[in-house]
Amino acid sequence: DVKEDITLYAIWEEIPATVRVDLYANDGTDNVKTIKAASGEYLLPENNFDVPEDKTFAGWSLKSDGEVIADKSIDLVYDTELYAIWKEAQHVHDFKITTTFEPTCTADGYDILGCICGETKRDNFTNSKDHDWGDYETLAPAGCGSKGVEIRACKVCGLTEARVIEKADHVFESDFTVDQKATVYSDGSMSKHCKNCEATTDSTVVPAIGAAILSDSMYTYDGSEKLPEVKLVDREGTELVCDKDFTVTYSDNINAGTATVVIACCGKYEGNIISEFRIIKGTQNLKITSSSGTVKYKPLKKKAQYLAALKVTGAKGTKTFTKVGGSSKLTITKSGKIKVKKKTKKGTYRIKVKVTSASTSNYKAASTTRTITVKVK
Repeated sequence: DVKEDITLYAIWEEIPATVRVDLYANDGTDNVKTIKAASGEYLLPENNFDVPEDKTFAGWSLKSDGEVIADKSIDLVYDTELYAIWKEAQHVHDFKITTTFEPTCTADGYDILGCICGETKRDNFTNSKDHDWGDYETLAPAGCGSKGVEIRACKVCGLTEARVIEKADHVFESDFTVDQKATVYSDGSMSKHCKNCEATTDSTVVPAIGAAILSDSMYTYDGSEKLPEVKLVDREGTELVCDKDFTVTYSDNINAGTATVVIACCGKYEGNIISEFRIIKGTQNLKITSSSGTVKYKPLKKKAQYLAALKVTGAKGTKTFTKVGGSSKLTITKSGKIKVKKKTKKGTYRIKVKVTSASTSNYKAASTTRTITVKVK
């Protein structure tokens, strides 16, 4: 606050020969470059900082957010700070091929080019080609009364085209096919079938099965398997063929009892027929092969003597021995030995013996009688 006259004097200082210039990248980093420059007119430098993405260098400013210095130079008197000013870069498309479409038989080929900004365009066009057809293949064969279709495809584009196959005549098989098998209750049928469709011709009746006839209905047990021959005829009397029209299986056909024959129809026939035959019990060939025996008189003085004079063959069941006649001096034991009583005198004696063999599951009971001569000497 001046209230009276005063005198002011100018103070002068010398301008330095060089000054310091700090160049700031001003890109959000601490990147700064320092140079020494002569005082006076200073030509603003080129930018040597890395350009931030999507930016371009606009120039230098005395403030980080100031206006760009319009002149190409400034006067340097003191140390100075210069800030790089960046502005949005104007985008230049850089198109590269992303997809290639080869030419087809109906459309031109071309490349799709894209830029990182998302812009796309088509370029590098090539002309379309002619179809390269493959061979025809049957899609639906011609039938006997209906036309067929065959198609072919282009090897390049996959386009297909079809043409008609004219209908064909029936081609019948030479052999018959059984359409319905005959049974013991109903007729069957057979016909010749067309190879190409479901048409048939020459339909023929297969007569129903009439009867099963066994060559024998009764056998006698002898330990061997019984296999009566089987004859099978249809209702018209025609004989069927074994192993072609039917097969035969036997069961329970060895031992005495009822045996079973299962006739399984096959070929043009179906179903099973069961027949039976009898195996009766066999006869035991029972024989007494011995007829005489001798005992010493001397031992008889003290006790009875036993003589194994009976030899029995052919017995299949349990044997029993019975005296049916003869001398009172002789008896027969349960085991078949002849007992000569004590003190029997010297001489010739006879005993009539009946041997019985009991029945079994396969044999009838049997018996035989024989007179045995015993001499006491």
